[in-house]
Amino acid sequence: MQDPASKAAPKRFWPIVTLIVILLSLVYVVFSFYKIGDYSERLSSLQRTESRTRRESEQAKNELEQAKNELEKAKNELTECQNELGQTQIDLALAEGVLERFDGLQGLYGYGSANYYAEQSVVVLRKGESKDATIYFGLAGTVTKKSDAGITAKWGEEWSQNKIKLTITGNSAGFYTIHFTNNKNSDSFDILVIVTDN
Repeated sequence: MQDPASKAAPKRFWPIVTLIVILLSLVYVVFSFYKIGDYSERLSSLQRTESRTRRESEQAKNELEQAKNELEKAKNELTECQNELGQTQIDLALAEGVLERFDGLQGLYGYGSANYYAEQSVVVLRKGESKDATIYFGLAGTVTKKSDAGITAKWGEEWSQNKIKLTITGNSAGFYTIHFTNNKNSDSFDILVIVTDN
């Protein structure tokens, strides 16, 4: 014969088990709810981080593009400066060549003798510009000048201490000479006049 208490034990056991299962399920649901909330917060944080990273990446791209543009501009300016420097070096070489030729010309122009010469053997001026040259003649006599077309040469007012001014005006661009002679001897000399357009 079965004990009535042993019959009642299984009847009480199943509701307790069911209650434990329900409680465990509730704990699991609550735990899962909090976990989902935590995951949701983490997901939101990751989305905010991603959004911020995208903005920063976009800003970095814009800054990089701006830096590239500035670098390209600097390269162009450097190329332009190099071209200008190259042209300046060419101009300098040409000027040095002209100066060397000018140094050689000084020996050819402006000197007739120790008593008869020009203080400026070469005169360089612009078209329409006037410059003075000083002529020295240490003998008692007359000096005569003859100039090329393209320039005008006019004597100053009077001789002073064996010197006189000669005003030279450039009428057209080119290379011209003024030839000087005197009535005392055969000494003569020329002044070279260079007239430029600008």
